[in-house]
Amino acid sequence: MKKLLSILASLGILTPIATTVISCGKSENQAEEQEGNENSDVDNSYETALESFKKEVNTIINETVKKESEKWFEEDKQNNNYKFFVYNKMKTYFESYKTDETLNRNLSEIIQNGDNLDNLFNDIAIKVGFNSIKEKVNNLKSKSEYNILTKDIDNLIEIEKKLSDTQDSKSNLAFYDVTETSNNKQKGYILSSNINFSFKVIINSKDGQSKTNYNENSALNYTITSYVGLAEYIENQSKEVKWNLLKKDDNSSIINLSSFENTEEDKFITSFDKIKSNVNDKFNNNEFNNNLIMNLNNTFSEGNLQQFKDFISFEGPTDNNSLINIDQLNDSNQWDYKLQASQSNYSWRTNKSGWNDNNFNDGHLLYNDIFFGNAKNDQTNINNYLKENISNWSSSFIEKVKNDEGFDALTQDKEKIEANLLKLVNIKFVPLSNIKLKIGSFKKDMNEFKIGYGSSVDPKDNFNQLTEESVTFKSIKANVIKGLSTFYETFNFQKYNERIFGIKSDNDLFWNQATKISRLDELADLFSLKSNTPEIISKRNDFLANSNQSTFNFKSSSNYSGSSLSSSSEGLKIYVGYYLTFVDLNLQFDFLNVNIRTDAVYNDTTGKNRYPIVFIPKV
Repeated sequence: MKKLLSILASLGILTPIATTVISCGKSENQAEEQEGNENSDVDNSYETALESFKKEVNTIINETVKKESEKWFEEDKQNNNYKFFVYNKMKTYFESYKTDETLNRNLSEIIQNGDNLDNLFNDIAIKVGFNSIKEKVNNLKSKSEYNILTKDIDNLIEIEKKLSDTQDSKSNLAFYDVTETSNNKQKGYILSSNINFSFKVIINSKDGQSKTNYNENSALNYTITSYVGLAEYIENQSKEVKWNLLKKDDNSSIINLSSFENTEEDKFITSFDKIKSNVNDKFNNNEFNNNLIMNLNNTFSEGNLQQFKDFISFEGPTDNNSLINIDQLNDSNQWDYKLQASQSNYSWRTNKSGWNDNNFNDGHLLYNDIFFGNAKNDQTNINNYLKENISNWSSSFIEKVKNDEGFDALTQDKEKIEANLLKLVNIKFVPLSNIKLKIGSFKKDMNEFKIGYGSSVDPKDNFNQLTEESVTFKSIKANVIKGLSTFYETFNFQKYNERIFGIKSDNDLFWNQATKISRLDELADLFSLKSNTPEIISKRNDFLANSNQSTFNFKSSSNYSGSSLSSSSEGLKIYVGYYLTFVDLNLQFDFLNVNIRTDAVYNDTTGKNRYPIVFIPKV
């Protein structure tokens, strides 16, 4: 059949559809190779879709659970739909129930009895906002790029009806019940739970013949009490405590990156070990700790909860321990929010060919800086890029922090907090794991309380008033230049007539991997140094260290999703690209996010397609 097609093609009597296929210019051997690689292509597209899908599902779950967790310390008003967290059932969960004593039991034992398992997972679904999660995850079925994963699946997510405990983390309940008011005791109860569970995400298998699934682990740390006003107080205090440091005008909430021994203009620190002691010192301050505990307890002696003053209190760390568990922080979770570049769009040439979009500015100078190393000698274009964007990045960064962390609920000190936010490049809200709520003989870790701090290149700099001579501006620019220099040196891009760029033939890193590339997203993975091979993993780690970046991504896309790439002795070729007009190249660092649209080289001077063409020549 392949030979017959070749004969018909030479005679010019194939149908227009068949002609489109043959116009790729593949030889018989190449066609056979492509046919042999069909399964590989399916594997690649499946894995690419799955990686993106998992990120979206994870984001939906985390954002919803975080929002719902604000209501995880709750007053029992007996007007909910709970089936497990019901007072009349609580005493049955403990084999030796006694009043006025703290009772503890592993949840794995409790759910063995009666309807406890079903009732528990009914309440878990309520407390984590599962209906919202389910709706949002199922809406992903409308995205065509996920069809390979979601086609013909009615429901993509459910909560597994089993605990996901580990050797180091067991689900448990703690219960304290006072049935009569006497002496210092107040009638009421409190039940605290720590529950490990998981969401099961259902998708199609790679071969499309069956269903498979993967798990997203989660946890519910829920407390319910009958003590009137306590839950509301905890909720209000959690909103206030988190800003307790960030409202101070003495920079005590700020880690000054310029204070570390570093002769380079790039002052940024990506390793948590380098700032660990500075973070710990902020929460190992007896005066600050004592004042915080005193303020929390004042309401019980002066405020609306005076009836509990001899019964309920907060305790701080003992033996000069820190308010936080510093060992829970590391490179990957040291910051919740980072000042980062948002995407800016540019055209690689002044004149646009085959497309028109006013959102793309002339970026031919930036293109030369990124791919040909010009920024190392002339920083004018990077300077201008940063001057145009830094203030907007800071505004977006601050707005996200304020929106996510309940800034609008504050009643005082807002101006002081905003003044500090304008100095920061990173923010962390860390749990105060060493504060305990004490009710009679009952004690509970107050993980509901978090407190914020941040880092700044120089606390004297304000992002609304940066100049080119500011320490912060110079540091950001130096960081960008370091990233661009490392990128250029890694791939050694070469100017090449009528091509976006060439790559030297002796660059084994690129050309050894190029033989495995058939799509633009795979090319992007190579330029991002994303691969599970030991060599590429090592190269990426070296890249991040040498460029001092915590973010390094490269994305590539085009107006035509059917583009097909293949390596040859001439370079990386585009074999299928009949409707190809442009290719976008998007490079992302911590403080650079530039999307450059390339065009013209994909067609001849008359505008006709000419395939196959050498996309990235070997020079």
